[in-house]
Amino acid sequence: MISTTFECLPVDVLFEIFAYLSPVNIVKSFLPLNKHFSRTIICEYLWHIDIGDNLTSLSIFHEFCQNALKLIGARVVSLRLRLNNVINGWSLVSSSLRFHKSRLLRHLHLIGITADEFNKLLRNHLIKELYTLTVDEADPGLHDQPVQGTYLAKVCSQLAQLQICQLPFDFFPIENGRIVESSSVLTRMILPDIPNTTFLYMLTVGINTIYFSEGLVKRIPFIVNLSFGIHDSTIYNEDECNVISLPAAVDRRLLSRLPRLSMNCWDKRSFYRSVSLLSSIFDQLNHFSLTLNVSTSVPDRWIISGSYRLRVIKGQPRLTLL
Repeated sequence: MISTTFECLPVDVLFEIFAYLSPVNIVKSFLPLNKHFSRTIICEYLWHIDIGDNLTSLSIFHEFCQNALKLIGARVVSLRLRLNNVINGWSLVSSSLRFHKSRLLRHLHLIGITADEFNKLLRNHLIKELYTLTVDEADPGLHDQPVQGTYLAKVCSQLAQLQICQLPFDFFPIENGRIVESSSVLTRMILPDIPNTTFLYMLTVGINTIYFSEGLVKRIPFIVNLSFGIHDSTIYNEDECNVISLPAAVDRRLLSRLPRLSMNCWDKRSFYRSVSLLSSIFDQLNHFSLTLNVSTSVPDRWIISGSYRLRVIKGQPRLTLL
């Protein structure tokens, strides 16, 4: 009779088992066993860590950083972290990762990060090699941008190899309760330089003005999936298309690789301006998603009231209620 020990299992089988366990449990249970498991955990296993549970307490998060991340940080490839209930969550993570001279971290997904913590992240050398940066449930402080695209410019300047970026930060230049479009305000909306977009192929940004979008589409030549929002006015009662100033259509050569587009238009003026700007590239799309958040009339006798999404997939339009 041949006896087989757990230690004799192929590493691929071990990795399958690890996928069902938390990082802390793996480190506590397997690391102390012997040199074989220690070497497998610290030197061979590639970690994809998800700490995204709403119920994660501060003590559990501390334990993860102190007892797991300090040991395995050099082999972590992706991190998904929910920070809503954790004070200085990113600071705890970065302090644990800094113990490792070499790092494989390429994908970072942050949920509920505060403005202060996000600014610290942008100054941290740990993110220099990221391919993916995703932010969800943005802190209200992140919407208070003095210049449209400020955070996008900072991210792109820090992450030279960035490929996928999601920064759903909205910008509303409001004076006296209204979105303003005066020349003095537009002068203050100078678009920052957005460098290092060579590898950027998927981009999601929040609500901005058409002025921002006009500049943005000229700076992302290799984009294949673009999602953005437009809000140019609070309310314009019964405006007709011919009294809304429309931007010129973008040169389609600037977006020649774009097959997927998602637009979120807050009112009729924003809808017409967005369509006008991108009218030159609609025929090359195989996926188009349009979200209208208020009662809005659109061309071709479609009347849309409420929140709907129009999806066009391979030329077949489909209108669904959100």
